[in-house]
Amino acid sequence: MKFKLWEHVKVKKNGVIGEIIDISENIYGKVYIVESDTKGERDDADYPGEWPLYDCQEDEIERIEIALSVNTIKYIISRVIDNANDDDLQDRSEFTMGRRLAYYEILDTIKNELIVHEQDLKEYGLDFNLEDRFL
Repeated sequence: MKFKLWEHVKVKKNGVIGEIIDISENIYGKVYIVESDTKGERDDADYPGEWPLYDCQEDEIERIEIALSVNTIKYIISRVIDNANDDDLQDRSEFTMGRRLAYYEILDTIKNELIVHEQDLKEYGLDFNLEDRFL
């Protein structure tokens, strides 16, 4: 199994989740330097510090998938809505109308996916008419 730079992995011996920040090779094979995703000193780190580092052979780490939490998704949606609301509603210039259309398309796509996945639109801050607000 080959790992790539910046890939998220778990260090098997201690369960630390981190990112591969360097790959080198020695007589035993590839060495992956994994930086912990969690800030703070750890006694088991190969290189202690604010962001602990670990020297790992290929068989000492495993690939993991990082998924966004629901709270992170809600936050991202709220940021897009806030940015879209920053436009002056009286400004009907071609640029501003194009910008509003772009925000509308983004939020409409997200809203439709939430509906398909039977999610509560209110929970995600999308329980309003997008056309009335942005077009």
